[in-house]
Amino acid sequence: MRDTKRRPRAFPALTVLLGLVVLVPWLICMGLLTAVFAHRQAETTLTWMGSRAYEAQTQTDLPWEDVSGWRTPGLQVTSALFDTQGNCLGGSWETFVSLEYLTQEEYEAGVESTGRYTRAVLNPDFLTDGAKFSMEQNLLEENSQPLRLEGILVDTIFTPRTISVWSTGAQTPTWVSLYDNPTAIHEDAQTVTLYATRFHTCFAPKNSPLTYRSTQYESLAQLVQTLSPDYRETWGSYPLWSGPNLLMLSVAPTQQGFLVYGAWSCPWLQAAQQLWWVYLLTLGLGVLVLVGVRRVLCHELLSPIQQLSQALATRQQWLLLRPSQVCRWEEGHRLQEQFQAHGAQWREQKDEIQRLNQALTYAKTAEEHRRTFTSHMAHELKTPLAVVSSYAQGLQEHIAEDKREKYLATICSEAERMNGMVLELLDLSRLEAGRVKLRRESFSLSQLTRSTLDKLSPALEAKGLRLSTCLESPAPVLADRGRMAQVVENLLTNAIKYTPAGGEIGVEVSAPHGHTTLVISNDCPPIPPGELEQLFEPFYRRPDAAPGEGTGLGLAIVRHIVQLHGGSCTAQTTPSGVQFTVTL
Repeated sequence: MRDTKRRPRAFPALTVLLGLVVLVPWLICMGLLTAVFAHRQAETTLTWMGSRAYEAQTQTDLPWEDVSGWRTPGLQVTSALFDTQGNCLGGSWETFVSLEYLTQEEYEAGVESTGRYTRAVLNPDFLTDGAKFSMEQNLLEENSQPLRLEGILVDTIFTPRTISVWSTGAQTPTWVSLYDNPTAIHEDAQTVTLYATRFHTCFAPKNSPLTYRSTQYESLAQLVQTLSPDYRETWGSYPLWSGPNLLMLSVAPTQQGFLVYGAWSCPWLQAAQQLWWVYLLTLGLGVLVLVGVRRVLCHELLSPIQQLSQALATRQQWLLLRPSQVCRWEEGHRLQEQFQAHGAQWREQKDEIQRLNQALTYAKTAEEHRRTFTSHMAHELKTPLAVVSSYAQGLQEHIAEDKREKYLATICSEAERMNGMVLELLDLSRLEAGRVKLRRESFSLSQLTRSTLDKLSPALEAKGLRLSTCLESPAPVLADRGRMAQVVENLLTNAIKYTPAGGEIGVEVSAPHGHTTLVISNDCPPIPPGELEQLFEPFYRRPDAAPGEGTGLGLAIVRHIVQLHGGSCTAQTTPSGVQFTVTL
């Protein structure tokens, strides 16, 4: 029972397997490399957080100075100040100004420090665009220009109505408004005006939700407020992993209680962003290795199998391989050689069978051929023998002594013609009897045809014939070189003989679909289709052929040689003459 199960093809399967062999180690190596970089990234961030907490611990003059927050594409940072009981006093999720304030008299008197501190929480909606930008970029602190605040001061909490900064950028220095919230305090409330030369600003960054250990939080600020009280008695830095994400808390004591820095990041994503070029480079090298290994394996292992499979499917018994197709590995090369040896043995057996079949056919028709042969030989030899006999008798009786040399030349010519006829008869007899064994070898039919044309070029020039050629190279054949030279020469001689002076002969050699074809066409009077097969019969000559033109055996010998090779030889009419086609 035939197996109808569909099986994968070798080339796609090999590609997939090699892809897995390259891709899996690449993924493992890149995963380990990313893990190392992610670990370093986490250590770097943790060290930086610890240094910020240490700075906050040593800062004693300006409260809230180290409370700030920001966010980048791969990092969110927030901070909060707690009292000793763990109650949150505020954090970077608020927009505020922390300052050491001066009264108007102190400011005008040039007092530098008073030791009085306050914090003003601002509504971002009432900040000017320039103030928002300056606070986000910390430009107010860097410029060190004094602030003027108007509002209500209660203990250390200041509720501002307006805030201005001293600007010296214009031609005339003046106070420029940063904040104006008329609804912050009642119109009739008693306000004070404060000045500050030392201050710290914090602009609340945008919040984004996050998930920490399966719990959803609205923002990093909410997560820090939730976890920080548990660390009020333990100072230091703590990495807290949540899947690929990392929460880092740094806790440091302050005069008010303790300060907590919280940073949320994905070290794996940050490492991947740093290593993208390594990914591309190594993946590209892996693909090049895959393509190279696949090409070698396909050429050395799969190609011989495919060649043999194709040869068996088309009943081809010989592999015509270019030098680049010969395997360099022992197994593939041995497979090709064994198939070639098997093909050679098969061809020998086929040639032997062909020869025996021809011998059998010859034996069955021997009597008929004998009668035909006797008739043709009598007809073909009658004329030259009569010429030889008459001329020899004339020489014997000393008739026309002045023409003696002419008579002798004629006798020699007719004798040579009869000798050629006898040799061709012997050759045809051996072919028909199956007594010719082929010595096959691989050679170029185009090169053989070109050599024969060079040999016959004087005959072409003598009749003024035009020649058109199309010889495909190399057009390899596996045949008997001597016999194929006889085929080409007989066909070309026949074309030269029957082409009128000034006519054209066409020669074409091609190798389509695994076969090699020789096509020879020539100009001549039209031949009826019924006479085409008779052209290959022994002693056949067309009625309009000139007396003495050939023996009528050349085309018969051509067909027998081609058929002995397992090929075919046909003739067909063309608009200008006839065309002979030999296919091997």
